[in-house]
Amino acid sequence: MSNLIKKRKVFSSESESEEEEQLQTRKTIKQTTGSEPTLVKKLKKSSEDLDDFEKKIEVVNQINAIKKDSLMKFLEEEDQKLSTKKRQLKTISQQEAQDIQEVLKKEEDDFDENIENNVKLEEEEQGDDEQSDLEDSDNENIKENVKVRRLRNQSYDQDSTNDNKENSFDGLYSFKDDDDFYIQANKNRQQESQQEKDIIKLVQQRNGKIISRSRGYIFTVICFKNHVFDADSENIIKKWCPQCNILHQEFAQYALSQQGELESQFFQPKLNFRCKFYHRWTTSEANCIKQKVWCPKCPEVLNLMINHHHRGSVNDQERIEQIFEQAEVIADGYQVTNPQQEIAFDLLKDIYFIILVPLPIYSRYLQRFKLEEQAIEFKKKLALMHPDNNSHPLAEKVTEKLYQMFEHLLESSEDEESDQKSEKKQSNKQ
Repeated sequence: MSNLIKKRKVFSSESESEEEEQLQTRKTIKQTTGSEPTLVKKLKKSSEDLDDFEKKIEVVNQINAIKKDSLMKFLEEEDQKLSTKKRQLKTISQQEAQDIQEVLKKEEDDFDENIENNVKLEEEEQGDDEQSDLEDSDNENIKENVKVRRLRNQSYDQDSTNDNKENSFDGLYSFKDDDDFYIQANKNRQQESQQEKDIIKLVQQRNGKIISRSRGYIFTVICFKNHVFDADSENIIKKWCPQCNILHQEFAQYALSQQGELESQFFQPKLNFRCKFYHRWTTSEANCIKQKVWCPKCPEVLNLMINHHHRGSVNDQERIEQIFEQAEVIADGYQVTNPQQEIAFDLLKDIYFIILVPLPIYSRYLQRFKLEEQAIEFKKKLALMHPDNNSHPLAEKVTEKLYQMFEHLLESSEDEESDQKSEKKQSNKQ
């Protein structure tokens, strides 16, 4: 019985444990079955969201592509418009330029023809004696016309009453002045034509050209730099082109900075310059800017001076050698004639060398040495050549020449002494 009870208990415990396991499995199944629909929903939503986002991206890409196409079309249209406008402007500018050139050519041709005709007429007037007779006849015709007017006015005065004599034409106008007026007008015309000829010649001399002439004798001129300007006869003579005047002032200042001078009065294709050594040359604007050397003649003169100095130094050396030889000969002769004098041969040679050598050659010879070395040489020679120490009859002459040769040393020593004295005074004051 006890065994049966034990078995039942064991079975009951096993069954209870199985039930508990089943309950737990049911709970887990319920949990899983309850959670499955929520996960599926979430997944569906996420997939739908992704689909919507992709669709939106596609739509945005399509919109951007459409915008790009429209922009490209717009830009192409604008480029085409610009190109057409440029072509139109080019054609218009070319046509305008051609028209302007044609007008200018016509004006120039007409002006040249008028000038040539005027020049020919004036040359004929000046060259022929018959023309002078015609001028006299013109003056006579003018006088006759004046006389006719006088007679008409006299008849008018005779018919008029005495009360109106004060207001008559004779009282207001004098016929003598009328005669002078016509003669003076003729002279003025001749002077103006001569002045116009002179201005044309002057413009041609300055490599310019007169394009046209307006009233009041105002000319439109083009210079050789293609500057167009309007000016009367006085400004053409004195000032010329205002833009070229600025360039002329710049080149004049450049010449002054080089201690030279611009001799050309106006700016021309070729300018005349002068350096401080009065070398003159002509050059163009471009060459003046390009050239590295201010005066082209100064380097040549410098080379000649250097060569001359070199030749002079060689000649001086040869001359010094000849003088040494002469001094040796004279010293030998002095020793032969005066054997009792106790004077060394080298001393005699130095005496006659100093007497024979010219001052400029000896000064060049001394330039090879420093001032200190020159001072030592001067002291040595002065101690030997001074009459107190030397019984030679030419000793006084030699000392005088020594002082002349080394005069620059004495001046420099005096300057140094004065500087030292001034420094001492300043130090004492401090």
